[in-house]
Amino acid sequence: MEVLGHRGSRTPGPENTLEAVDAALRAGADGVELDVRRSADGDLVCVHDARLPRLGGRAVIRRSTSELASRGIPLLTEMLDVWDGRGRLILEIKNQPGQPDFDAPRERTARALIELLRARGLPGSSVAGAHLDQATAPAPGAPSDVDPQLAAGAPPGPGAPFANGALSANGAPSAPGSAGGSAGESNGSSSTGNPAPASQSVSGITVSSFDWFAIEAIRDAGLGVATAFLTMPRMSVSGGVAYARSAGHTELHAHVSAVLGVADAVPRARRAGLRLVTWTVTDPATAIELRDAGVDGVICDDPVGVGQALRRP
Repeated sequence: MEVLGHRGSRTPGPENTLEAVDAALRAGADGVELDVRRSADGDLVCVHDARLPRLGGRAVIRRSTSELASRGIPLLTEMLDVWDGRGRLILEIKNQPGQPDFDAPRERTARALIELLRARGLPGSSVAGAHLDQATAPAPGAPSDVDPQLAAGAPPGPGAPFANGALSANGAPSAPGSAGGSAGESNGSSSTGNPAPASQSVSGITVSSFDWFAIEAIRDAGLGVATAFLTMPRMSVSGGVAYARSAGHTELHAHVSAVLGVADAVPRARRAGLRLVTWTVTDPATAIELRDAGVDGVICDDPVGVGQALRRP
């Protein structure tokens, strides 16, 4: 199971910093996850919150790149330099309704990221889409079996927050071949013939977001970058799988509460040809439980502590 540092590493932190990324990777983490927003100058920076007390409560999108740098907020280009291809880098595009930089479906942050990655010639994931069963998986951009906005209870229209919708574990529509199964199926090929995702660590860059317009823009850019649908705690794995599979994404990044104790979570992802990664794991015991359930990766606050726990006999 992959161990991925949340925001580089929140323990000891500080999160979303060059130091946190370097420390996590030097300590043996398989990769790190970072948050991406835009400055007032249009540059991509790494910071989680849309507004920060250290900025006087003003929005990140309304502050210059130089001012953000003076407050300890790094450029994404600096993060790419310190990462330097060591393992995996997950870039979460922050674009949520109600926040000052929300701009779906125009997706300025996603398009700026496309330009940056293209300019640097960075490769995507070494297994991006390789595990999908081409005979059954829809092509990228193909119509979904389920309208994401309606499935999630979100109002239709641009920017409706699918990830914020509430789908029950039993009542969510599922993608073709993703009916519930036993937890015992999670470590092998499914009964539908779809191969289980690769269990080895993934290298390169993966882009994730709660905003499906953002990851679809990345998917359609032809960068060879893997894309992952990130879901809110209230969304069931079945609902996330239905969208991610139909849209041609590589992974589902589900909240830990949607996976723990849900017997068919891993089998559903397996049958859809999706890798299943959970966020955010805050203690080693939870990581061990998720590993035993067959989860492919965990985004965790303390990648060093989690990694040590998983290596113990």
